[in-house]
Amino acid sequence: MAQQRKEQKEQLQKSIRETEAGMKSVPADQQEMMRGIVTTLGEQLKTLDDPNNPMFSKQMEEMVQQSYASQMEEHKNNLARWGKEYPLTPNEMIKRWLTEFLEVSKDIDFNAKLISGDGGKRRFANPEYERKPDNWKRCYRAGKETIEAGRASAKQWLEELNKAK
Repeated sequence: MAQQRKEQKEQLQKSIRETEAGMKSVPADQQEMMRGIVTTLGEQLKTLDDPNNPMFSKQMEEMVQQSYASQMEEHKNNLARWGKEYPLTPNEMIKRWLTEFLEVSKDIDFNAKLISGDGGKRRFANPEYERKPDNWKRCYRAGKETIEAGRASAKQWLEELNKAK
């Protein structure tokens, strides 16, 4: 709070100096208005030094510190979340994607029956399959042979990445 008070004080003093310097170059009828501005800025400057000013009270300082601590904690959490989503090396992200693919594709029923749905679209006869994620349905559409080959490659790649630690 002391730093903030100092900065505000310096800004007000600068504004007063600039306004006083500018008064010399304006017509006489506008100088009275400029004096009013200087007076107002001077009053604001006095309030900064007032020990009873609520803007610089102990409670306000505590609130500012709590807010700062909260913002720093949120920033730290955001950085941690960012680090998980976008690791420094691509290997961690590749591992996550391969693991997700293996998890999604582990229980696909390639014999699942499809029926006609609204607008000529086909849907699963089993409502449980209809609730599966889109990636599961994409794997189903790719077919058993493609997914088995993909799973074998994913497992091998994942093993290589885990050995490279």
